[in-house]
Amino acid sequence: MKALLFLLIAGLLLGTVPSHAKLQPLTDDEMSNVYGSADLASSLLFMFEVRRVSGQPMTGVEVMNHLQAVSKAFGITLENITVVGEKYGSLQMTVIKDGKTISTTQLPSHFDRIHIGAIRAGNGPSMGSMTIEGLNISGHITVTLH
Repeated sequence: MKALLFLLIAGLLLGTVPSHAKLQPLTDDEMSNVYGSADLASSLLFMFEVRRVSGQPMTGVEVMNHLQAVSKAFGITLENITVVGEKYGSLQMTVIKDGKTISTTQLPSHFDRIHIGAIRAGNGPSMGSMTIEGLNISGHITVTLH
């Protein structure tokens, strides 16, 4: 479940848009230090409850903060993230737990630019940075928690 959620969010952010990344491979020694775990379901449910109570859509910064938490659970650290030019369209995410819809919230569907200043696996050095420009996402995301 954790891997699926991480891949879903990463796939949405990477999509099929122009991007630029300066990544460096890790040594075997650095890779041996990569691990992680987290209660991603609780984090996601809390974030959606805050959105439900406030009635406000999730911001791009909140989306990236959650991506940071998810990636950290897999031993990947994303640092110095900046989000520029977020716009809302029809993109929504619904969370279902035990067969019951917990919440549906609107997500930003366009980002002019997302920059990740450093990407680290485990405690190793930065593998580089990544910039994604002109990201457009459409559709409806459903996350089912068990």
